[in-house]
Amino acid sequence: MSNGLIISFLLLFVFILAGWTLSLITSIVLTPSIHTPKEILPEILAIMKLNKDDHLYDLGSGDGRVIIAARKYMKLKGYGYDISPIIVSLSKVIKLLNLGINTDVFFDLENIFEVKLKKATKVYTYQNPKILQILDKKFKRELENVKVYSYRYEIPEKKSSKKHKLGNGMILFEYKY
Repeated sequence: MSNGLIISFLLLFVFILAGWTLSLITSIVLTPSIHTPKEILPEILAIMKLNKDDHLYDLGSGDGRVIIAARKYMKLKGYGYDISPIIVSLSKVIKLLNLGINTDVFFDLENIFEVKLKKATKVYTYQNPKILQILDKKFKRELENVKVYSYRYEIPEKKSSKKHKLGNGMILFEYKY
């Protein structure tokens, strides 16, 4: 009886580990993750002029580094959204390790084109121009008096209000909606 129970738990563990590994490989192959470099985060956060009343949304938040750094920089509310369940799980673990059980920072598994932006006061994203073009339509519909910051890529056919050259030579584009 006890041998069967031990074998059952071992098999369960093996299946969970195999499923997690398969999901991780699929996430890496199908949606490769690109990250905002950690060394320029303080510079980006200073440019954004965050305050404690801000609700910062990171669309395609990856491991959560922007939201976590923003929360450490300024005690604001942060919302990170990504489509990969493995990456969202990872961001939640990183949040727990860096911020503890913090109720002002949220990471959710969500399609960035379907996220409701009604609480947003600032939006950050690091997406390619094709995705930014789709997001632009969403921003026009849902945002009012909100600044959007795009690392490295411009929103096609939209004039930025400012272009900030960063220490690593990249540009942070600022838009007003």
